[in-house]
Amino acid sequence: MIRKPVLFVAAALVSCAMVLAGSEQASPPSGQAPADPAAALKAKTEELLAKVDADAAVQKKPSGLRIRMEREGEGPLPLPSDRVTVNYRGTLVDGKEFDSSYKRSAPATFSLRGVIACWTEGLQLMKTGGKATLYCPPEIAYGDKGYPGLIPPGATLVFEVELLGIEGRPVVK
Repeated sequence: MIRKPVLFVAAALVSCAMVLAGSEQASPPSGQAPADPAAALKAKTEELLAKVDADAAVQKKPSGLRIRMEREGEGPLPLPSDRVTVNYRGTLVDGKEFDSSYKRSAPATFSLRGVIACWTEGLQLMKTGGKATLYCPPEIAYGDKGYPGLIPPGATLVFEVELLGIEGRPVVK
């Protein structure tokens, strides 16, 4: 019973300290609702997907995946059971990069069974040596949970992906 009041007082002291230090966010002008990050993300997503859907070069799949082939490959298509080697860059709809094999200066190798559904589906549409942009709505990405600290809940993700090779198959040059 004693813990609740102590926690309340501690929270009040932290809040007061933030105000005194000037680190509390400014309140919206009177009459306006506070900014809703989820609503802003949804609006940006709808704007991006409307633009993408208007592009004749983009294929829209029943899952919601949108894929734009930037460069056709000449090698085989991977199977769901394959391990692939790729270079990629992942961004949120606002363009913020959250992951990149290019920045690590090393391609990534992984099983198509161990990645988000968008990648499993999208990479199977790419021939080895090809490059594509994948637009991954939350239903086939990280969903309503997101990936804490990296990807917000309900985020649509954009990936530039180069399929460099399929383990156990000849490399295309």
